[in-house]
Amino acid sequence: MGLENGGLKIRTHGGWIELRYRNNRQLHRYLYSGWRLSRELKLESNGRRVIAYLAFSRSFEILYDPSNVVTLDVNENNVAIAIFRGGMLVEVIRVETSLGKIAIAYSVRRERISRGRSASERDVRRKLRKLREGDRKRDILYKVASLVEDLARENNAVVVIGDR
Repeated sequence: MGLENGGLKIRTHGGWIELRYRNNRQLHRYLYSGWRLSRELKLESNGRRVIAYLAFSRSFEILYDPSNVVTLDVNENNVAIAIFRGGMLVEVIRVETSLGKIAIAYSVRRERISRGRSASERDVRRKLRKLREGDRKRDILYKVASLVEDLARENNAVVVIGDR
């Protein structure tokens, strides 16, 4: 697989084929700023068009002090973050996520919407899709992950996630 002269060359069981691609600003940003095309590819047929989802990879050098650690304890409604510098506990932060409460509230809403009806009915599916439960949960998780990443960068620390 490779990108050459405005085409994507892919090796198949029948030999090499070439797909032409349109210029795309985001594609150029990745191609010419140190990113490499990885071996992963997803093709999707859309009528006469073929959509290719490309994956890029890049090597980073991360500097960290092994005695600096940011630990996480993830629970249903909160995340506890402890920061160790030089092996000594410096700070403990508790982030309230309320994911458990959100899940309970959405289960009540889902039950109310689909009461007495199948979830495969069109209007029930539409109403359930409009709830956007996954989007709200994902947003909270991304914000917490961003906070942990910022703390780790700030302290040149390793991130450790508690299992039990």
